Amino acid sequence: DFKSRATQDRPVGLSARRAGGKVQVLIVPHAGYAYSGGVAAYGYNAAARNQYSTIVILAPSHFFPFEGVSVWPQGGFKTPLGVLDVDEPLARALITEDAAFRFLPEVFEQEHALEVQLAFIQSTFSGVKIVPVLMGRPDFGVCARLARALDKIIGSRQDVLVLASSDMSHHHDYDFAVRMDG
Repeated sequence: DFKSRATQDRPVGLSARRAGGKVQVLIVPHAGYAYSGGVAAYGYNAAARNQYSTIVILAPSHFFPFEGVSVWPQGGFKTPLGVLDVDEPLARALITEDAAFRFLPEVFEQEHALEVQLAFIQSTFSGVKIVPVLMGRPDFGVCARLARALDKIIGSRQDVLVLASSDMSHHHDYDFAVRMDG
């Protein structure tokens, strides 16, 4: 069953690929910790060998459908582990890059896809800042525009991790889920 496979040395079907030994992009699930925490921890463990100054968190909006992208531009996110500060210059650069990128505070109010990542980030990385990004309808066009903007802003910086918080599959048997997520 899934639990016995996921508790092996490494979750079956997952791999950590590093460009030049450094993880630059990480895709992790955002189901509750009891359901996907082990898989997410495996991904964070692969990235933990590296130092980052900023983590850009990309997540879908589950409760507020909207066009484009919402970027949290300032301040921080408080958890029981402390406050994660927002990388304000990077967040603002992203907002100014495209008219579809803006700050819609209401879309962040109930969103777990972003918040479930915060404790992992705080317990894995020290002194890192975040750029929280929610996508209303992550169609291909919006994703392509966001990718181009991130590439332009981040460029060849090795101190930025792009983290995609994904639903992945969580209502299927293990073998089908591995095929679908792959």
